[in-house]
Amino acid sequence: MESLGHLVARSVEVEGPIDVMTLAADDGWLFSGTDESIAAMGCAATISLTEGLHALNGRSVAALLATISHFDTAGIGERGLRAFGVFPFSPTAPAQLVVPSLIVQRRDDGSWVATSIAEHDTMPTVAQTVEESTHDSLQPKVRAAVALPTPAGYEEAVRAATKIMEDSTLRKVVLGRRLTVSLDRPFNVAVALHRLSAHEPLCTMYAVPTSRGRFFGASPELIVEKRGVAFHSHPLAGSVAIDGSDADEAREQALQASEKNQEEHRVVVHDIVERLGRHVVHVEAAELPTLMVLRSIAHLGTEIIGETAPWPAGPDALQLAAAIAPTPAVGGSPIGLALSTIAELEGFDRGEWAGIAGTVDAAGDGRFVLAIRGAVAEGAKLILHAGCGIVQASDPREELDEATFKLRAVLDVILPGAAEQLFAALSGRVAAESRDE
Repeated sequence: MESLGHLVARSVEVEGPIDVMTLAADDGWLFSGTDESIAAMGCAATISLTEGLHALNGRSVAALLATISHFDTAGIGERGLRAFGVFPFSPTAPAQLVVPSLIVQRRDDGSWVATSIAEHDTMPTVAQTVEESTHDSLQPKVRAAVALPTPAGYEEAVRAATKIMEDSTLRKVVLGRRLTVSLDRPFNVAVALHRLSAHEPLCTMYAVPTSRGRFFGASPELIVEKRGVAFHSHPLAGSVAIDGSDADEAREQALQASEKNQEEHRVVVHDIVERLGRHVVHVEAAELPTLMVLRSIAHLGTEIIGETAPWPAGPDALQLAAAIAPTPAVGGSPIGLALSTIAELEGFDRGEWAGIAGTVDAAGDGRFVLAIRGAVAEGAKLILHAGCGIVQASDPREELDEATFKLRAVLDVILPGAAEQLFAALSGRVAAESRDE
């Protein structure tokens, strides 16, 4: 990694509020949630990880950011100097971080700060317009769609995975599906982000650039957040569909009582605690999982907290994220055997899906979320993914139904009506209305 000492940053307060989802939806980086709102555009520098996230090997991106000269009239401190990254699911796949030329972020007190980063001192400016396209009512129509694997193929993959578990030490593996949708017009990411934000206000909205297009979504899962020496993680594993009806309470109770889901969750929490323990001073997990209830799905989640040595003696936020990615929530356990099983049974390259996305600053602090519950938009094409945690007690039909539901849950929001149109291709079943005719 090279020094960033040739760069100069300037931070100033700007008038808010700012609609970061419109500002950064189509270009740059967006992370927006209940306690964070950041948009970043342009590129002042890149930091390449040619051998993947695990090639950090103790090197600190935060230390590089700290070499940037910073004229800070807004009092934002080291949080004004950030690097952004989205890392593929495979920890050995090449990746890079970007130091943007403009960062716009909301502080804890609700005020807004803009930071410019360049080779020469420049005053940051934020030109925000509300595009007419964010209110566009002309929704794209589906021309064609391909699901991989097919419904029957996914069930067969689940059977094969449970067979591997009988004959090996594999305890859990996550198997995914990919849905590629061709549309009659380019897809508007800003519209989709506003819909997702209204639908899932507890999630972190993200939009990031990838080689395949704009990857955007609403992540429910925190990989790690670090501030000072304190950090926390909130893995999710085990879920049930809900619909806002009176039956939801019974469904949620059944989820909490499900030994299959509890076992899947225990594997995830134990693995993360073990991996973090190699890098931190202290780590502990809540004794029992609690429910994270979203609009259409409820998850088992466990709060994991701890402390690191003070940075730079201790790890920065990216190093903590790298230590636990890919988590067993999206990979499996043991991770090496799970990765080889995924490569054998899944049938496609995940790319950035189920990887991590987030930002680290010059103080070593930052936040990374799991890059799920979204889609890649490339012109008039959408690519979506969903997966399920498979354990030995998994039922192939039930896992297919869960994967189908997760794909539908995203489609229903970002492209209303498309999920029903594609139901048969996703599930292998005919919709109830059609059966009754």
